[in-house]
Amino acid sequence: TLMYFYYFLASLLPKNPLLFAARPCLTALQLLQMFAGMYISYTALYGTHLPAETERANALCAFLMYTSYAFLFFDFYLKNYHRTLDSTATLFVVTLHIFAAVGGVWVCLCVFV
Repeated sequence: TLMYFYYFLASLLPKNPLLFAARPCLTALQLLQMFAGMYISYTALYGTHLPAETERANALCAFLMYTSYAFLFFDFYLKNYHRTLDSTATLFVVTLHIFAAVGGVWVCLCVFV
């Protein structure tokens, strides 16, 4: 909703410096939304309360969707707001860390649950 409100205001006030300054914050909030979606879908995927395989497939698709959106928003954030960083190398390192974290959680869930 915030993003659409921003687009609405930007269409009315195209050169407003406050709106331009708010762009990184909106992108960061969208990244947080993607991480929250990843957490919720991951919890649903590996929780014991899903009765049907269809629901597990849905949770897996949701996790993959939110993960891909998180990568896209993070790449957008780096390319637009941190141009001095090498976005390809940074994205690669962050990708490895995310996969390591997800793999670590998966291993812990398989071993301890």
